[in-house]
Amino acid sequence: MKVTGFRIGDLAYISDIRDFDDSIFVALKGIKTLVLSALMEGPSRVHLSFQEAISFAKKAGVHKTWLTHMTHTVDYEAASKNLPPDVKLGYDGLELEFLI
Repeated sequence: MKVTGFRIGDLAYISDIRDFDDSIFVALKGIKTLVLSALMEGPSRVHLSFQEAISFAKKAGVHKTWLTHMTHTVDYEAASKNLPPDVKLGYDGLELEFLI
């Protein structure tokens, strides 16, 4: 299934992604901030896991990644401790600054 992502300046927003072609990384070149959906720590048939999202962000070469669209069963504090310093869990009301 194709998904639509948005790139605004040096920010990209990609939601509900699971399968993708490596050509996506060409479109993401130069992105500093990535907002990426990741359902949970474990595997999912239809969404990226946290680890898959981290690998995606690393391959994209972004500086900061915010994971979003997590399931309600994710323990925010516990899951946050398992993330690299450049990856954070999003939250309601999060505001990001970026260059257009």
